[in-house]
Amino acid sequence: MSELLKTLYIIRSLGAGRLTSAELQESMEMSRATLNRHLAEARHLGARIEAVQGNRVWCYELTNWLQCKPTVTTWIELEEHRSVV
Repeated sequence: MSELLKTLYIIRSLGAGRLTSAELQESMEMSRATLNRHLAEARHLGARIEAVQGNRVWCYELTNWLQCKPTVTTWIELEEHRSVV
């Protein structure tokens, strides 16, 4: 799986609702440092990801999913089917 695709999956996951760092790390099978790198890349691509206080834990929240959704969905489809043949 490409690094871009991982970033797009994180954006899509956050589009479904708030997630903790631990939840994202587990679902994406990555370390905290790697998750932070992907979150930085997602922000660079235009995703507005904010850290918000949840039930005694910090959560990440995507605040512009409606604007991101069409592009992210299309981009994921293109990345998943990318091939040289």
